[in-house]
Amino acid sequence: MSISWWAEAAHASNYIYNRFPHHALGCTPFELWYGHKPNLANLRVWGCLAYVHLQKDQREEPKHGAHTRLCIFIAYRDDYKGWEFLDHETGSRVVSRDVLWQENAFRHKPCPSSILCTSSICCI
Repeated sequence: MSISWWAEAAHASNYIYNRFPHHALGCTPFELWYGHKPNLANLRVWGCLAYVHLQKDQREEPKHGAHTRLCIFIAYRDDYKGWEFLDHETGSRVVSRDVLWQENAFRHKPCPSSILCTSSICCI
């Protein structure tokens, strides 16, 4: 990802940092602030590709149009049960919780070799 996305990367890093134990506190900063342990089930690889489900009103053709769109994971959301993504085609941000993750595929990561590459999405 380009340097313009470093603020989002720092925010995601801080989100993760606050959910893991700190040796000086004896617990997580999240637990100290909210009084209960954080749920770590929503942690994902930052910058990975994901297929985000499109609602019917977002599809080009409601019946036969594509039901998903390839996006990049860019942020965790505190105010919404879901994640924030960057849509390649439109350049807009999309918030969704209905996602198919491709955590081993990245937009600008070159393939190490054609033998190891089993999918064309890591070479985009």
